[in-house]
Amino acid sequence: MIPRYSSSDYGLKLTLNVEQYEYMPGPHDAAGVKILLHDQREFPKVAELGLAIPTGTHTYVGIQLLRVSNKNQTNCQLAMFCVLNFCTFVVPLSSTAGG
Repeated sequence: MIPRYSSSDYGLKLTLNVEQYEYMPGPHDAAGVKILLHDQREFPKVAELGLAIPTGTHTYVGIQLLRVSNKNQTNCQLAMFCVLNFCTFVVPLSSTAGG
């Protein structure tokens, strides 16, 4: 399916309740979430590659879908999907946050 429109109004929207009142006092007093878009077959490296989102903000993350031609599907191990000798990669673009 090819989308007809592209904007923040047509994307995936999530509302997360981090229940900040449940946080224990400690060396870090910040609360929020980290998100990562990754291949389902690879281990998520959230600490290294995740996008940190603080509480009380709206964040928009753009992604770009790339198609890379590959004649040998066994080389598609890093790709998200391999269909008809094409590997499909998703690359995160810039992120903007607002309060």
